[in-house]
Amino acid sequence: MLRRSLWITATCMMLSGAAYAQDPKQLSESVADKWVKAYNSNAPAGVAALFTDEAPFIGPPGVLKGHANVEKAIAARIQAGWTTEILKINEAHSVGDAVWSVGEFQFTGSGEQAGKTQSGNFGMVLVKDGADWHISMLVAAPSAAPTPPK
Repeated sequence: MLRRSLWITATCMMLSGAAYAQDPKQLSESVADKWVKAYNSNAPAGVAALFTDEAPFIGPPGVLKGHANVEKAIAARIQAGWTTEILKINEAHSVGDAVWSVGEFQFTGSGEQAGKTQSGNFGMVLVKDGADWHISMLVAAPSAAPTPPK
């Protein structure tokens, strides 16, 4: 009877650990897919909802914190004609209860930006926030623009 109780306890412990120990790359790709779906659907609030309440978003507009500020920046980018984004996760790893990943982004323009692209690299840290994973920090660095010919 004791052996059976130990076996059941060990099995439950393994199953609960396996549910939490998700593949870091798949987890990062899942968050990136949610970002792309919201961004490309012109839903800045959906992008902002992927962040924790106080997560910093560090990029060309500066350091943004709070859902309202992230939403405003994403909306401005879309209104400026950068209406399509793709993300690629290159690498992801677990560290304690967090996941960090690095990847590449590319915007494609429309309207005044038609035919233009912008690309760069990003790094993000994800944390379990309630039932879902959210971005606790995001750093985005655009690639340098090519030097115009002289």
